[in-house]
Amino acid sequence: MTKAQQDKLEKLFRTAQAFAKKGMPYTDFTSLCDLDEQKGMEIEKERVQEEFAARKFLSLMSDGFADSALNEEEIIYGRQAVKGQISVKFLGIEAVTKANAENITSAITAGVCKGLGVEEGTWKKKLVAVSTDGAAVMLGGKSGVVTRLTADLPHVLPVHCMPHRLELSFKDAASKNPCHKKLDVLLTGLYTFSHYSPLNWANLKASFESLG
Repeated sequence: MTKAQQDKLEKLFRTAQAFAKKGMPYTDFTSLCDLDEQKGMEIEKERVQEEFAARKFLSLMSDGFADSALNEEEIIYGRQAVKGQISVKFLGIEAVTKANAENITSAITAGVCKGLGVEEGTWKKKLVAVSTDGAAVMLGGKSGVVTRLTADLPHVLPVHCMPHRLELSFKDAASKNPCHKKLDVLLTGLYTFSHYSPLNWANLKASFESLG
């Protein structure tokens, strides 16, 4: 995060902590945040929207993940050139009801509209590229997410994310190594054993603390 984002979150968390400690009604939280804004607290979202509104072109980067409750989420970033320097800004996180192309496309569209504070038609006029992982649901030629996003925009460039490509290349090369296979099975088993059991996770933490 940028320094401005960190400062903003610090203020919001301090306000939330005060509400919790004093038992204040959570419905007043937004009003108090609005008061902070009126007192001069910098709002990063407005700066991001102004920056993107001033540029001619827009690229999107998006990736999916599961949150702590194992719900599917989609994270969206916007990418532009500002005075010759590449600028990447966080636009938002959107819940995905079902991880198929239709719902992911809807989540990305909603996230960009909210993040930039504009209608879909406005930001699509500036869109020149979309970068995602190489999953078929994202880059599928017939009905993938990128295909849906750029249905009426044949000039938009689909980009297979370079870190994901590197990961796949490494995984493919390492999979032929017997030692790597054994290590992969061992680490995956250890992770699964702890991650999906609160009791095992608590015991693991306790073991680490006792061992220093």
